Amino acid sequence: MKEYDLVFSMGSTCAVSQSLRALGLQNASYPLDWTASPGVCETAAMIADGFAHWFDRDDLRLWDVTFTGGYIARCYRNMRTGFGFSHDFSNAEPLARHYETVREKYGRRIARFLGDLSAARRILAVYLELPRNPRVADAALAQALATLRGRCPAASVDLLYFYVKPDCREPTEDAGTPPGVTVVGLDYRTWHKGRLMHVCDQRGLLAYLRTHVTVPSPVPESEIRAFEARKRAAAFKALGHSWLARKVNHKLRKAYRDLELYLRGQGIIPDEHPLWF
Repeated sequence: MKEYDLVFSMGSTCAVSQSLRALGLQNASYPLDWTASPGVCETAAMIADGFAHWFDRDDLRLWDVTFTGGYIARCYRNMRTGFGFSHDFSNAEPLARHYETVREKYGRRIARFLGDLSAARRILAVYLELPRNPRVADAALAQALATLRGRCPAASVDLLYFYVKPDCREPTEDAGTPPGVTVVGLDYRTWHKGRLMHVCDQRGLLAYLRTHVTVPSPVPESEIRAFEARKRAAAFKALGHSWLARKVNHKLRKAYRDLELYLRGQGIIPDEHPLWF
């Protein structure tokens, strides 16, 4: 097991940050935690550039309308950088209404992250490849690590990279990877009615992190439980406390999402116009 001062998520899915928090390896929100990354090299370059053009208004375009965990979210993509923002604009609200609030939030997270990055001397960056994507070549992983080390010349920086290895239920490290890069193959795909889902199976990821990574002062169990309780409370507030209320609201919101996608696909509703009943 290796100890680090700072362990952070590079994406490309929310499962990384969720797993780090569940194990007490991360106790603060950073800009990459809940965003969609175009790739490990692009993410490393964004960090090295200090998140330049991260959330510029003119670069954002409506990308999708999703329905996850009972919530409808309007997803925007930064057309300049390729990064996607899937959890910042809910309930089919237009971008202009909450742009400044979200921009300020990311400003705080970026400042916190860059400060923690500068202060740390042993750093681990964790990247989980999207379930549908192939493994990135070793040369690209070495380039991503070199970019991160260029940002933190006084620190020891490692890169932990997960990719889908079909039918591999136990995390398996690839041999012969570049120094400082650990590549782990694991089948973390999830399926629904024969369709590959974006959500990842975190069990193997948790098992590997639990036995290979530690930080000096992990988040106490009581704080982790409190964090989970706040998430449950937010879900109950959004969908209702009773089983029937949650079921009905879940169906209604899914129908709302499907209707909006159809109307936007037909060009009936422009991107910047909200859908209200």
